[in-house]
Amino acid sequence: MLHTINLDHSADTLDASDLPAVIRLWLDDCRSRLPAYTVAGYADKIAYFSLWWADVAPWRQNELSRSDLHAFARWLATTTTSRRKPLSLNTRRDVLRRLRQCLRWAFAERSYLSLDVSAWVPKLPAGKRSRRVATVDELRRLLAAADLAADPLRDRAALALLIQTGMRRAELRSVLVETIVMAADWSGTLHVVGKRTSANPTGERIVAFDVLAGSHLAPYLDAQGWAAGPLLRGAGGVVSLKTVERIVTRAAKLAGLEDVIDGCHDLRRAFITHFRRNFRGAGYDHLLRWQVGHATDAVSDIYDLPDVTDLVDVIRGPLGVL
Repeated sequence: MLHTINLDHSADTLDASDLPAVIRLWLDDCRSRLPAYTVAGYADKIAYFSLWWADVAPWRQNELSRSDLHAFARWLATTTTSRRKPLSLNTRRDVLRRLRQCLRWAFAERSYLSLDVSAWVPKLPAGKRSRRVATVDELRRLLAAADLAADPLRDRAALALLIQTGMRRAELRSVLVETIVMAADWSGTLHVVGKRTSANPTGERIVAFDVLAGSHLAPYLDAQGWAAGPLLRGAGGVVSLKTVERIVTRAAKLAGLEDVIDGCHDLRRAFITHFRRNFRGAGYDHLLRWQVGHATDAVSDIYDLPDVTDLVDVIRGPLGVL
């Protein structure tokens, strides 16, 4: 049988007139199931699509095609954040992931769409890890920079906990004073609420902090005299996630570490990387997963940023060492 090439084949399109309403319904559904800070992150990411589609939809007569979504992916590479910075590859991948998630939900869970167009959303290739982890000396400089903040005790306590425990910024924000248990040497534990997973539906777990973190936490608690309530507070109550992020980025700028530390997640990367350098083995990996709230070692691998010095430290040939 002779098959022919059809160059006039018309591609499927979606009448996307009600797509903004679908996005709102998806976010409402997320709010009913997920923590507020998680939904806020989803909303921030999918807002890039909403902004782009509001501009494109009129001249596309509200018809959305696969090629349009590829054009959106290219547009993401040209737009910037509210701080006038280009979107990182990870951010662009997350934007497309949330859009894909929304479209799949609309088709599979709510039947708002007659066609599963989530497959139209392109997947960006994983980029090479060009960032390096902050050194111990750089982390010390970051912590010292808190002395120049308007509230140095608070910022030092926040930075010390982020650096020395590996917790997420939302988890730090969730800490209540009454959950902190501190020993005489200033080490101890505290209760956080993190990401909800199938393994941990509540997102709650206990995080340990060491003597150094406690030595910066104790003066802050003593100065405030709080017996209960949020650990980090501002004029209107518990601080926002953006405030926690600003504590880190402000200190990084004052310490001249903007190229190394771009936010709270870089401190989480540093904690995991340095912990693995100092404590190798399956038993320690289990404790690390418990501490940072990862379900598997594979997730921790994403945050681990080893370099050639790690190879030199551990690689030995079969004949041993002279």
